[in-house]
Amino acid sequence: MRVVDLVWTIGPVFRHDGVTLHWMDFAMVLAMGGAWLLMFALNLGSRALVPAHDPYFQEAVVNVGH
Repeated sequence: MRVVDLVWTIGPVFRHDGVTLHWMDFAMVLAMGGAWLLMFALNLGSRALVPAHDPYFQEAVVNVGH
């Protein structure tokens, strides 16, 4: 929705002949989303999802169901 908002707001400023969509509009969204997803996956793989050496970890896992 943010992309739609930006196109709706900024598009008419640069295109005086009306609103037109080009395949590059969609390609740029996919490229930026793919780059973000790649960086997210690389950073996620290099970091621990669970805190290392947490003294309360075992107690927290046991009490998950309350």
